[in-house]
Amino acid sequence: MEELVTISEPFVGAGIFVTLRRLIMFYKSYFEVIVPFDVVWLEYMLLGFALILVLLYRPERLVPEKPTKTKP
Repeated sequence: MEELVTISEPFVGAGIFVTLRRLIMFYKSYFEVIVPFDVVWLEYMLLGFALILVLLYRPERLVPEKPTKTKP
């Protein structure tokens, strides 16, 4: 089961990244009135902010690693 968590973690991260990117691309037109700069840069700024938040609050992993059982 431990190997499954290690293998599936990149897919979880990629899924979150793709979902955030699609949401930003979909709602980008709503921000044109609000932001004082070109909306093209908004996607990069929000994804960078999301990556910084993940690194600050979950530096160990998105899916926590379980300790391995060893024989005595």
